[in-house]
Amino acid sequence: MSHEASMTSQDARGPTVDDGEGETTGVPRALAAERLAAAILRIHAGISVAETLEITATEARDLLGAHAAVTRLQAPGGERLESVSLSPKFASLDAVRDAGAAQLDVNLQTHDGTPLGTLTVADPAEGAFRRGDEAVLRQLAQTAAIALEKARLVKVAQDAARMRDEVLAIVSHDLRSPLNTIAMSAGLLRETVGKKELGLVERIERGVKRMNRMISDLLDASCIDEGKLAVVARPENASTIVREAVDNAEPIAEARGCKVVCGAIDEATFVLADRQRMLQVLSNVIGNAIRFSPASGDIVVDVGRNGAAAWFSVTDHGPGIEAEHLGRLFDRYYKADLESREGAGLGLFIARGIVEAQGGGIRVESERGRGTSVRFSVPLVKRAG
Repeated sequence: MSHEASMTSQDARGPTVDDGEGETTGVPRALAAERLAAAILRIHAGISVAETLEITATEARDLLGAHAAVTRLQAPGGERLESVSLSPKFASLDAVRDAGAAQLDVNLQTHDGTPLGTLTVADPAEGAFRRGDEAVLRQLAQTAAIALEKARLVKVAQDAARMRDEVLAIVSHDLRSPLNTIAMSAGLLRETVGKKELGLVERIERGVKRMNRMISDLLDASCIDEGKLAVVARPENASTIVREAVDNAEPIAEARGCKVVCGAIDEATFVLADRQRMLQVLSNVIGNAIRFSPASGDIVVDVGRNGAAAWFSVTDHGPGIEAEHLGRLFDRYYKADLESREGAGLGLFIARGIVEAQGGGIRVESERGRGTSVRFSVPLVKRAG
């Protein structure tokens, strides 16, 4: 004899509701409510449409003490799916139909009444359904409809993200090929042109670098969204990273009429970090500081230790940022200066993704008219060797 067949009538039946005359049958009312609440939580935990249908059928059969339950998704113009939950009494859904078992049906529908499908339970252990069973089944159906809509939206978002990544991969490949040709051609021209034309060649090379940087930023942003950003952390000297970042930024700063300088630097600070990614963060942050610094202004880069972390800071003396913008600076594509046409608004978004992927944090301190300081941390590590 199966475990289910050996259960008493009361054990086999799940929650019920008041019968309309002040009396309740089946398990105690408090326990019935507890089981129903637990079933609702499990249904909401479903991620995909198929998983949600499966959980709903299982919970409906268990709660009503039935031998069979079926959830059917039959949305007009949409996918048609079915999930069946059976006790050992039946080998298939056809066997349930052939037995002529009593069944109870409720509709699955959205909040605005759009039909999604049905939820059916059959062959109750006691031989007949109780008055409260339909109310329980309707509550499960309502929960399932909400969960199915959520699962559908998740799938739409996943499909959109996958399509975006595919487009980015194609575009990045197709753009980089002609950009590489332009870069090589500019390199050949550099060796043959005179001083008068050299400035034009340099403008071409800067344009190529900027385009390549934008492509990389878009790909990195996509990887951050997917949690797939590649970071290889090793023990690194923080002061060496800062000095390299400052050296790299000098030509850009000079063209803007400002300077990037090293401030307070702890030479003995070693961090567990990805060197190239750290340079990318500093490049993004310093680049922002240069963009908004006044001519002849200094951008100061500091590094030091605080507890178990190393703190890097980049400070400018620009116009500062209004308080209303501070909470959104790390959002994708967000720009505090809406009139600026420079950059795609991904620099700080990517910087945060890189820093957090290395176990650190990042923040902005600014006051209108008093400049801006971007501070970020990564874990300290003992000196290599």
